[in-house]
Amino acid sequence: MNQDFHKDFPAYIDPLSGQYLKLIKAEDGNSYLTSVIDKVGKASKYSVSKGIPRLLPTGGNYADAFGEQWLRWRKTQLDSYSGTTITKSRLYRCLGESGIDLLSRLNCSTHVLEVGCGAGRFTEILLQFPSARVTSLDLSSAVDANQINFPQTKNHRIIQADIMHAPFEVGGFDLVICLGVIQHTPNPEATISKLFEQVRPGGMLVIDHYTPDIKRLTKITALLLRPVIKRLPSSLSD
Repeated sequence: MNQDFHKDFPAYIDPLSGQYLKLIKAEDGNSYLTSVIDKVGKASKYSVSKGIPRLLPTGGNYADAFGEQWLRWRKTQLDSYSGTTITKSRLYRCLGESGIDLLSRLNCSTHVLEVGCGAGRFTEILLQFPSARVTSLDLSSAVDANQINFPQTKNHRIIQADIMHAPFEVGGFDLVICLGVIQHTPNPEATISKLFEQVRPGGMLVIDHYTPDIKRLTKITALLLRPVIKRLPSSLSD
């Protein structure tokens, strides 16, 4: 992670203490993010692996299996790979004219938080807007697939973190996007609330979810098994 690539983005904060995080490069060449010492005399420390900050609790999480899937099939949903405009059409439909206008501003950066970025199907389209400074966030190791597909630049940074414990100050982004993700979270209502917290006054929150049509509601087996499968170890996803 080149520190210069992150200086013009909303700052990282420690989700536990709320203090600003700074990048430290250790003598052994490894990097990490750390806060200043808190009231009890202990500083938080978060690893930076493969150039990506990992602001996560130790151990696995319910999104681990998603990460392994996207690492394996990291190009599947990219328009540039499929030769279609499926992803672009979906994103533009969700953004509407107001969202597209926001991203099309000239001589002004638009700070975008892309939550549940996966391997980067929407990242690819967002980065086509010159004004967009995109922060791609995912709870899973899909961030590694995103970095392979769309390496970090002065207009793009990637972080592995939990939106329920967002490592940013409240109200730091002009546009917050979360597409195809909310239905996979343990508490969609709480997730939406946390997403909204990240939107600047006058900014936009763009979300979508599965439609409650008869076809989905009649998939009884899938509905019954999904809560169980989500909690299986990712090593069993093969």
